[in-house]
Amino acid sequence: MITVALNASHYLHQSGKRIPTSLLPAGYPELQASEWFFNNRIARYTQEILVQDYGCKVVRCDDVTGETSPTLSARAARANDAKADCFITIDHNAGTSIGNQTGIEIFAKKQADVKSIQLQKTVYEETVKLTGLIGRSNPLPFENWAVLTLAKMPAILCEFGFMNGTKDSKIIITNEFALNCALGIVNALVKIYGLKKIENNEGEIMQIVDELKNRNNVVNAVKSRLAGSPSQAEIDTAIKNNVLEILEYLIVNKTTSAQVMKEYELAKQAGITDGTNYGMPATRLQVALMAYRTMFKPPQP
Repeated sequence: MITVALNASHYLHQSGKRIPTSLLPAGYPELQASEWFFNNRIARYTQEILVQDYGCKVVRCDDVTGETSPTLSARAARANDAKADCFITIDHNAGTSIGNQTGIEIFAKKQADVKSIQLQKTVYEETVKLTGLIGRSNPLPFENWAVLTLAKMPAILCEFGFMNGTKDSKIIITNEFALNCALGIVNALVKIYGLKKIENNEGEIMQIVDELKNRNNVVNAVKSRLAGSPSQAEIDTAIKNNVLEILEYLIVNKTTSAQVMKEYELAKQAGITDGTNYGMPATRLQVALMAYRTMFKPPQP
C-alpha cells in the first residue's frame, strides 16, 4: 500500500480563479465555476478510486471544505509529514485572456528526480489518453514551483486544461472530464507503483485500520494482548487482523444505551434490520436497503 498526497490548488472563494461567466452555460452556479471546485472534484474522484479499489492511503493537503487556503509551504509540509510516496497537485490553467488555448500540461521541478519525471510523463500519457485534451507545444515543462521544490518525495503539478479556453472550458465543467482525469492519475500510479486491485471492501477496512492506529486506547489495548514489547509493525498487523472485533467493542460500548437498544428493537420489529451483527460496520448496500425500508415502512412507537 502506498500513501498518495493530493493537493487541490487554491480555495473556493479565490478571486479571479474561475471560468469566465461568458463561457458558462446560462444559470451555471457561480461557486461551481471556481477553479478549486474543479480541482477538488478531480482530487475527490482520485481519492475514492485509490482508497476503495486499491487500498491506498490518501492525504489531502488543501482544505477539503474549500473555505481556507493553506500556504504552499503548509501544503508541502502535510505531504512530507505523511511520508507520502508521491505528491500530486491538481490545477487548471488560464491564459491572459479568453482564447483558443487548449491542452493538459504536467509540471515537474527543474533537475527533477527520475521518479518525478516518470510520474510527470505517465500521468500526462494516461490523462490525455482518456480526455483527448492535447494542444500544448511543450506539455511536460519544468518549473521550480514551491509545491514541487518543497516536497521530499516525487512531485508533479497537473494543469488540466484552460479555464478561459473556448474549447476547454466546455469540457472542464463536466463530471466525465473530472472522472477521466482521476482515472488517468490512478492508471499512472498503477503502472509506476504496481498497484493491485483489492477484493471486496478491503480498501474501506484499510482506511478504518489507519484511523484505529491513531487511537491510544486501541493501541494500548492491543499492546496488552501481545507478548513482550511488540514492534509498531506487529501492533499494526494485530489491529488489521482484529479490526471487526475492535470496531464492535468500540461501537457497542459507546452507543448501546437503553434508549438506543429500545429504538433498535423497534427497527427490527419494523423489518428495517434483521438484528444480526449490530456492532458491525454496514456496507453501502445495507445502508441503502435500511433507508429504503425506513421510507416505506417506518417503525411504530
